[in-house]
Amino acid sequence: MMCHTKDKKPKAHARSATSDPKVNFPDRDRWPPLMKACAWESPENVRKLIAVGADVNKADAEGFGPMMGACVEGRTDVVLLLIAHGAEIDATDEAGRTALSWAVTRGDFDKTAEALISAGAEVNRRDKDGFTPLMRAGLMNNACCFELLVRNCADTAPVNAHWRKTALEMAMERGSDELRKLAESVRSGKYRP
Repeated sequence: MMCHTKDKKPKAHARSATSDPKVNFPDRDRWPPLMKACAWESPENVRKLIAVGADVNKADAEGFGPMMGACVEGRTDVVLLLIAHGAEIDATDEAGRTALSWAVTRGDFDKTAEALISAGAEVNRRDKDGFTPLMRAGLMNNACCFELLVRNCADTAPVNAHWRKTALEMAMERGSDELRKLAESVRSGKYRP
């Protein structure tokens, strides 16, 4: 399988000179307005907040940022918008999870994960619990994300210290028939994208 290195430096757009000083203040839930917009509001509202100076990398106290907020909801359009405005692709929360890890954990959001990978997201980054995105996709039975990660050179060899299993073993034990067949084909060397 041939892997390609992606450019990890997205083009940043200039911010508006008319910045609203309150646009980055967290609400009572400790979320900056942009993070809420990225999770639940229209892309147009996200654009408006960025235009008035919202920081695309402003995270809450636990390090959970706008990109992660978009990823837990599978909002590919918002992820692409954040990338276009210079959002960090591999920023981590306090548990060491990246936006990619959230996208493959919270749902089978392969289009969202693909946007992150195309922008240079690190597919083999472990979180503080030793899970790679591939392990998380396998544990959560997200077959489309699992296959996407495999196609993009996710390493199947690492063993999680707590579970004492590889991503393939996790997928074969906990996955659907589809995911188990996919994991077995990867393990046997018969997988062809």
